[in-house]
Amino acid sequence: MSGVELLARGVVQYGRGSEAPIILRGVSLDLMSGLSAMVGPNGSGKTTLLRTLAGLLPPWEGHVEVGPAALQDDPAEVRRQVGYLPQFPGVFARLTVRQHFERQILWLEEGETGAGERIEGALSRFGLWEAADYPAARLSPARRRWLALSLLWTRRAQVLLLDEPTAGLDAEDRNAFWERMFELLADDDGPRAILVTTHLLDEVETYCKNVIMLAGGRAVFQGMVTKFKDRARERAVVLSPGAAVPPGALEVGLDMGTGGRQVLILGEPVGDGLRRRPPTVMDGYLVVEHEWNRREVPA
Repeated sequence: MSGVELLARGVVQYGRGSEAPIILRGVSLDLMSGLSAMVGPNGSGKTTLLRTLAGLLPPWEGHVEVGPAALQDDPAEVRRQVGYLPQFPGVFARLTVRQHFERQILWLEEGETGAGERIEGALSRFGLWEAADYPAARLSPARRRWLALSLLWTRRAQVLLLDEPTAGLDAEDRNAFWERMFELLADDDGPRAILVTTHLLDEVETYCKNVIMLAGGRAVFQGMVTKFKDRARERAVVLSPGAAVPPGALEVGLDMGTGGRQVLILGEPVGDGLRRRPPTVMDGYLVVEHEWNRREVPA
């Protein structure tokens, strides 16, 4: 299928401990080119899936492919092609920002050819130039995240898997993050696909083209964000001020134009007399979650 940069089929993953709870229950997905989001409740398996796709956790069952490389046959090549950024990336507190790059380039055995230019480019692209000679311990949490992300960029990973990269960032740093994601995708040396986990559904709506939703260790939706929102198209309505909320409905916001309440119908389909509104990513999320809880989506 054109545009697929990473695929997984039937991935099963267990947790640790004597009882070994199952975390991923046969997850299959196609990660498309461009910017995608992964959403789902806490405990649905998002972080475990990212670590499995990155080759850090061998799957108990199923397989993962990145281009021509299969995780089962060539795990080192998959780990080279896929960059993983945990929610709390580790850095070496005593090393300067520049020394982090020098250490990685030495590890990659790239030698001196083009190393200086690559380092300068990373410092500039990720806003780290002024902090180049600071020890990492002096960096803010946001800049530590930029440092970890820029190290992935120097590896020329073709797929980036980023776990909650905007968690805890202020609005300015969040905007800067997404701007850099688009810059990376436009870069000839940059990744072809970026998958971001997030609980901030406004980010999915604003920045992402595709979305994957996990629930109960399964992929219960994958596709374009527009299709995700369309799952709620017949259920997203605005109630007039003072109108009673129908049974099985959720209030999800306030219509600033009329003062009416934005409601999502999760019970019976919308009847006549209720004014429909454009659905949001939050609406789509709640509908898919409701369907999963009732097992109305494929298990």
